[in-house]
Amino acid sequence: MFKKTYLLLLVFAFVFAGCSSVPAKGIKPKKVSQLYEETETFVYLNKNLNKQLMLVDQAVSSTEDGRLIVKAKLFNKLPEDLRVQIQTVFKDKDGYPSGDETNWELIIVPHDAYYYYEAKAMNTRGQSHVSRCRYAE
Repeated sequence: MFKKTYLLLLVFAFVFAGCSSVPAKGIKPKKVSQLYEETETFVYLNKNLNKQLMLVDQAVSSTEDGRLIVKAKLFNKLPEDLRVQIQTVFKDKDGYPSGDETNWELIIVPHDAYYYYEAKAMNTRGQSHVSRCRYAE
């Protein structure tokens, strides 16, 4: 009887020891903003920023030499001025960054007003883009 109980405890110890090394929730997926950057052309990096700053319209054109021009029309819904930063990353035909991205640009959008953002690619490798927006630091 003692051997059976001892053997049973030993089996449970091995089972629980093996299970304790595997994370319960598995491997965390990418951040939601990273997933959106692969599928969308405008991404809000801060929670609830989309409730304060609305993307009204977005257009893409190109220069005579084939470089992309990105334009966005933004509207501040707040009753006070809003300080945000915007950056555009230009991507190649496969959707990977082409090495051409703008610096983070600080913009101040007046209350209940529109702001017109424009970014121009520095080379012709960019076939698509993603614009990122976050609160100003």
